[in-house]
Amino acid sequence: MATHIHNTPVAFAQQVCHVAGDIEKIDMAAVRVESQRRRETYYSARISSEFGRSKQLITAVMENFEDGISGSDVIDLIEGSVRNSGTAAERLPAHMTAETYYDHLLHRGIYRRMGSHGPLSVLFRRRDGGSSTRCPHRSKL
Repeated sequence: MATHIHNTPVAFAQQVCHVAGDIEKIDMAAVRVESQRRRETYYSARISSEFGRSKQLITAVMENFEDGISGSDVIDLIEGSVRNSGTAAERLPAHMTAETYYDHLLHRGIYRRMGSHGPLSVLFRRRDGGSSTRCPHRSKL
């Protein structure tokens, strides 16, 4: 959630303007709703057509993802999932290699680096703490 901490102050500032600076009149429920709306808008903008064409591949890779994994290990997961797949849904998009697919997942925010060149951490989590491909607009993934 830390990557989205800026959404709450922006939503709060909008409410401050709406009530002409009278902080006692701020509707905190409206702040929460606007903050969540901004978060969902952010994630929607990150969804790519490659995600839609490779849902099962993303799921297969995420099922084996562990925090602290290296980029080369993720590439190995991608290659292994593709190699062991019998379905078109688990193939790489036609113009991508395992390396470019990994870069795409990183760039689009499925993973994040812990430090500038550090190990990876997953951005989307299930409530039980496991990694997940779920995001606010899961149906678009």
